[in-house]
This record gives sequence, C-alpha cells and structure tokens, in this order.
Amino acid sequence: MKDDKTIWFVLDTNAYLHYRFREIPWADVLRIEFGCTSNNFGIGVPQKVIQEISDKKDSGRGKIQKKAKSISSFFGDIFLNEKKTEIPMCLIPLPKDTDFDDVNYHSSNADDTILLSVEKWENYAESIIVSGDIPMLIKATGNGFIFYQPDDKYKIENELSDEEKKIKELESKLALFQNKMSDISIHFQDGKEHIEYVRPIFEEEIDESTRL
Repeated sequence: MKDDKTIWFVLDTNAYLHYRFREIPWADVLRIEFGCTSNNFGIGVPQKVIQEISDKKDSGRGKIQKKAKSISSFFGDIFLNEKKTEIPMCLIPLPKDTDFDDVNYHSSNADDTILLSVEKWENYAESIIVSGDIPMLIKATGNGFIFYQPDDKYKIENELSDEEKKIKELESKLALFQNKMSDISIHFQDGKEHIEYVRPIFEEEIDESTRL
C-alpha cells in the first residue's frame, strides 16, 4: 500500500453487528498491522452490507435487531442526509449480474457479493476487508484480498439485550431476597421438630334395642 493513496477499510456485516467499529483506531491499524503511515483512509460500505443490515433490522431479534436498527439509521444519516463523519465513508455499488460469471463467486452468497463488489470497485487495490467471521476471511485471502480481523476487545456480541438485562436484574433481586430470609424451624420440648398426631378410633356404641 502506498502512503499517498487513500486506504479503504471495507467492513462486512459481521463487523458492524458484533464490533464497536467506531472505537477501532484505524490509523494505528494501518501503521501497526500494515506498516502504512498514511492518514488518508476511509470506510467503504458495500450496498450488500446495507441490505443485510436492513434485513436484520426487520427480521432479527433481541440485541441483533437493536444493533441493526442503530446501524441502519447511521447509514441513513450518511448516505441520505449527507451527515459528515470523522472518517470519510463511501458507498460501494452492487456488482453486475454478468460479473458473477466468475466461478469464484455466486450471487446467492452474501460474502461472495460483498467481495465481488470490492473487486469490481475502482479502489479495489487500496482496500482492506474487515471481518470477525473466519469463513469470510478465508474466502477473502483465497481471492487475493488484504484483510484485517478486529481485536476481540472491540467485540459487543456478549452485550445483553434489554430483555436479558431485565431478567438479570430480577434474578439478582430474587437472590438478594432469598439471602435475607431466615430459616424458620420449630422445636418442641421433646426435641422434635414436628408434632405427630394420632387419629383416635371411635367405636360406635350401638344400642341393641335399635337393631332390627
């Protein structure tokens, strides 16, 4: 990579949903991981990623759906409302149908569509695929892409959803209540912890004079 070129980090869907991507020090990544001192870098967003995020927003559940809604809104601010970001971001269009004639890519596979989008992009040579998904990274390196796997410290996949947080809170309150409860036991003079009742048997006295 040349220091006088703009370097583009291309994050896949996994990177947006499971990592705090805005906290990653991209300049340090370039310097430490790739030996590049350029301060000219940005984030390229494949249109396929936007589609996948939208699908998760509409059909996902729990924390994934919540995260997808946040990212979808973020994309809307940038590409519809032209909101400025600290790191430049640009849209990478979908590949053409005829581009899938390459036997290495299949249109039914989301990872293939993302990689082919980048390969057909004008800034392909200055692009770095970013993902925490191992199969995606294997496919990327197998097709000649430079890639970067974010550090686990930026992961958010263990973050609890609102429902999970509420359950956790209720479990904590229940445990606290149970710890405050005293063990109640009753001891009688004979040392026993219980009373034994013997049901008496009554023999009904029958008046012989009442017999038929």
